[in-house]
Amino acid sequence: MKSGVIPSLARYFLPRLQDIIFIAIFIGVIGYGPRLLNVDGDLGRHLTLGRYILGTRNIPTHDLFSHTMAGEPLTPHEWLAEVVYAAAYEAGGLDGVIWLCALLIALAVTLCFRQCLAHSQSVVVSLVWAILGAAAASLHWLARPHLFTLLLVVLWTGELERFESGESKRWWLFPLLMVFWANLHGAFIAGFVIWGAHLVGKIVEEKITRNYCSAAARQLLTELLFRIVGVTSFLASLLNHSGVGLWATSLSYVRNRYLVGHTAEYLPPDFHHPSTWPFMLMIVLSLLVLGISRNHRVEESAVPLEKRLRSLFRIRSVLLLAGWTALGLYSVRNVPIYAFVVAPILAGRTTSLLLDWGGGSQRRTLIARLISFDANLAGIEATLKGRR
Repeated sequence: MKSGVIPSLARYFLPRLQDIIFIAIFIGVIGYGPRLLNVDGDLGRHLTLGRYILGTRNIPTHDLFSHTMAGEPLTPHEWLAEVVYAAAYEAGGLDGVIWLCALLIALAVTLCFRQCLAHSQSVVVSLVWAILGAAAASLHWLARPHLFTLLLVVLWTGELERFESGESKRWWLFPLLMVFWANLHGAFIAGFVIWGAHLVGKIVEEKITRNYCSAAARQLLTELLFRIVGVTSFLASLLNHSGVGLWATSLSYVRNRYLVGHTAEYLPPDFHHPSTWPFMLMIVLSLLVLGISRNHRVEESAVPLEKRLRSLFRIRSVLLLAGWTALGLYSVRNVPIYAFVVAPILAGRTTSLLLDWGGGSQRRTLIARLISFDANLAGIEATLKGRR
């Protein structure tokens, strides 16, 4: 706090919208606790392995607890998450596990809201898409290691976008995140899928706009840095207890036709069940938003060619949207990742539509006022920083 500046008490008593979202989701998940624990039977196995690792300081590479597979080779692809879950259990029993799950989910949703806000610059639009994304993801909220993947997907995607736009130069953050991700959950491969969409998008955009853009050298440099991010992150993913065997284990689940065909979480969503309706609504709204956006942009002949090309050819957004929609329709376990990856993209397009329609100046004024009001509140984050 600057000397001589005394903010009003209201600034500190009123929370920011992101604080309200975090608290609401945190409390909501705690109330959701019995379902988190009882719908899926894997929690007992994760807690047993985690407590074994904590007690022996040894990560098992052979099956110790199953009857039919005792002594068989085991890839500990979730050992770090199991340790964290076991530590939460030791600290607070099953209540501690629920609190941990609530923290992970609330953080993921809050960060998703912040990314929606970065894309859309609209508090209301961001709130709608973040809540809809949370509702779509909730069909696979279980007390399992994959909750770490949901949080890391949001962190990974947001940092990639900041890196691509030049807001951040922290390329080293990606291999650092990947070291943890590869030891927390086998779905770390999702990070490379997202990175690949960004890289392909940049390559295609650079080739299409090369004759029109004066920043071709910068684009090539960024493309090179993106490749460095991918290589260093891949090497970081090998820093686990099984090395390259972790990749083989993670990919083997997808190739196992019996497993994919008979396990509920690998099956496509059942749209007759209400839990899948938010996912279906996101798909319908994405078609609506993108369809209207395309029709509206075609008429903007007065916009300079370079600007129109940069607006039209956001290939990575198209790849992410199409790819994760397909993966979500293929397997219900991919729906939460779809929700958190796609929500910010659609939030940005929604605001663009609202501003382009009639009365855009009034909407810009309202959006700016809402953003300013929310930003001027201290919130939990700023208050904690002030105390430090």
